[in-house]
Amino acid sequence: MNYLVKDIPVEKLVLFDFNNSVKEALEAVTGDIKKIAVKDNTGNYWIISFWRLRLLNDPNITLEQAFNTNTEIFETVRTVSSEEEIIDIIKDLYSLSGLIVVEDENIKGFFSLANFSESQLELLSKHRFTIEEIERRAKIKGRLTGIDLHEYDLEGIDLRNADLTNANLNKAILRKANLRNADITGAIFNDADLTEANLVRAKLNRTKLKNAKLNRADLRMAQLWHANLENAELIEARLNDTELYSANLRYANLTGADLFNAGLMNAVLEGADLTNADIRNANLKYATFDKKTDLKDIEINSITIDNLTENALTANWDAETKQIIKEKYLPNSFFLRSTSFFLKDRQPKYWEEHPELKGIKLYNIHVILDSSIEGALEKVNCVEYILNPTYKERQIQKKKDYEDKFRLEELAYGEYILEAKVFLKGKEEKPIVLQHHIKLEESGPRI
Repeated sequence: MNYLVKDIPVEKLVLFDFNNSVKEALEAVTGDIKKIAVKDNTGNYWIISFWRLRLLNDPNITLEQAFNTNTEIFETVRTVSSEEEIIDIIKDLYSLSGLIVVEDENIKGFFSLANFSESQLELLSKHRFTIEEIERRAKIKGRLTGIDLHEYDLEGIDLRNADLTNANLNKAILRKANLRNADITGAIFNDADLTEANLVRAKLNRTKLKNAKLNRADLRMAQLWHANLENAELIEARLNDTELYSANLRYANLTGADLFNAGLMNAVLEGADLTNADIRNANLKYATFDKKTDLKDIEINSITIDNLTENALTANWDAETKQIIKEKYLPNSFFLRSTSFFLKDRQPKYWEEHPELKGIKLYNIHVILDSSIEGALEKVNCVEYILNPTYKERQIQKKKDYEDKFRLEELAYGEYILEAKVFLKGKEEKPIVLQHHIKLEESGPRI
């Protein structure tokens, strides 16, 4: 059967607007014209039949007045082009009373489900697009938007420049498909096979590609912002100059992939395999890794260390590279922790040791040096604490006990800002300076 609207037999209609009277409409319903179309003030269309018009008591009222008092006799419809395909609008026939066909801005007629036989409707419901149909639709903007092509075999299809926004291609086969410059924003490609597909300059923002196969696919200069590529296969894929900002690449296989100059800012690379991948000049700023992210074959000279965050240390680098990254973030990894507590029964002893403070409530304070990088404290030679000037000869205290995290133990009767100088081994001439607010509590946490 033919699937174009223009080939469907239609009922003739006469068009009125809300300002026309019921009497004028009744006079138009003659011969083979049994229905009228009414256009309301908002541009929507309605259908009303001759016999329902005759039920109205006053034929001199306007159609708008009739609509306001007898809305239930007006049936909802919408307009369609005579060039549209039935397969695109068949679903509307199940939710509306019918469709008005418009050709060259003129109403051609009206049709509904009654115009189709049961066998025709069954055939329409089971219709599967051919590759030729899909390629033809791809040349008309909007004809593939939201289309359901899940589990279709579309190997080698030509969808250059196609609009596939929000389309469903779940589990579809698109090996060697040409999707160059296509807009695939928000589409679903979970479990799809896009092996060796051409996706150069394609827009795949927020596209779902979980478990998809993109081995040897060409994604140069494509946009994949916020795309979900979890567990996807991208073996030897071409991703140079590709924008993968905030993309989910968790557990993705990027073995041998070309990521030269790729944008991976905020990308999730936890568990991803980048064995033999080329990530020279790639922007990895704020990208997140974990201990399963395989980067051990990545040469340190091929990446910009300044683009990495401290989280990069959790990844599986080779020992030399990890050491270089660790040394870069070591200075910023240190911080001070403190606690305080009040021991009432010790007050007489403290006053005896410090008679100038007798009668003043004295708190115990403990301060330690810590780091967000494992093993960083081993690089520290000593810590020099600079206390409040009221400590006089005890104002500056040096600690060297690495096993106790260079712990400082003192008394305090007021809050103040403590300063500490961290001297790294072999770099004593340039200490790292830290500041910490000493807060007094009756019973602080143990550290």
